[in-house]
Amino acid sequence: MSGLYLRESRSVSKMAHLRFFPQAVVGGSGAYLTADDGRRLLDFSASWGAASLGHSHPAIREAVARALSDQAGASYLSSANEACVLLAEKLLSLVPERARGRVWFGHSGSDANETVARIVVAATGRPRILAFDGAYHGGTTGSMGISGHPAQQGSRAEGLTLVPYPNSYAAGSPRPRGAPRLPASNSFSPAKCRQKRSQPSSSSRSSRTAACSYRRTGSSRRSKRYAAGTAF
Repeated sequence: MSGLYLRESRSVSKMAHLRFFPQAVVGGSGAYLTADDGRRLLDFSASWGAASLGHSHPAIREAVARALSDQAGASYLSSANEACVLLAEKLLSLVPERARGRVWFGHSGSDANETVARIVVAATGRPRILAFDGAYHGGTTGSMGISGHPAQQGSRAEGLTLVPYPNSYAAGSPRPRGAPRLPASNSFSPAKCRQKRSQPSSSSRSSRTAACSYRRTGSSRRSKRYAAGTAF
């Protein structure tokens, strides 16, 4: 465990943590983060989407500096805020006319998901919500209520139904319309692929090509599942 990670464990509450490995970072630029041991890490998750334009993006730094140089308050709770109104107007100009209404600004993804769940139920009158098993929708009481992540030990919403996340390699998964149905035999080899291509068949060329290329590149376990017709 790194020194920074250990220091955090002694000073920062774990209530909002969702950790999968002991990572500690001290900086970042673009798509990369700098670990406390000097390593350069590619941030595939964009810090859970919070840095979708990259870390330390020049345009964002410039906008933040401009806003702080002449700050029109720090909230729109008790007064109209020019920066807030400009952003709302810009967002409304980007959406189709039928979807234009008014903009609600939240603090984080947690309260955004919680608010959406409340609005949907209120607008439709339908109390049921579907979410994926293992899904993380936030750390507030309401957002945890519609989440399915095993790390969260909160009460689930009354109308919540958790469904398995689609897995094209799981046994019993439905096949999409038009997907080639491969033979149940596990002896489908590249040699047989070449032979099948050279002989006319009632099946389409795309189906034969998909079947052969899958056999050449797929693992034996996935190939068995696909051949048995359970991959889709």
